Amino acid sequence: MSNNSPIRHFLKIEAGKGGKEEGLLMRVPLGLIRAGTKKRALILRKERGKINQKLKKKGIVGDIFEMSDNQIDDLIRNLGELEIKARYNKGSFRIYSE
Repeated sequence: MSNNSPIRHFLKIEAGKGGKEEGLLMRVPLGLIRAGTKKRALILRKERGKINQKLKKKGIVGDIFEMSDNQIDDLIRNLGELEIKARYNKGSFRIYSE
């Protein structure tokens, strides 16, 4: 992330059908990710392996339970540059930060 990049505070999710006003609009504070990672110690050890395996199938490799606070901050900063757009037969969706 360059020093000229704006500070992002929200992960925004938009989904809808064609040109209709039906759909979903969510704004999730990026700070919730940090708060959620603080709760990771509450997850039983025997369940951690299962969670990491499922994340690995989605392309997230590593042990999320062993991430340092600095690594979590880096993850949140990198989410600030995220943008995903897709169309499907009944509509489209977009995930980005603002």
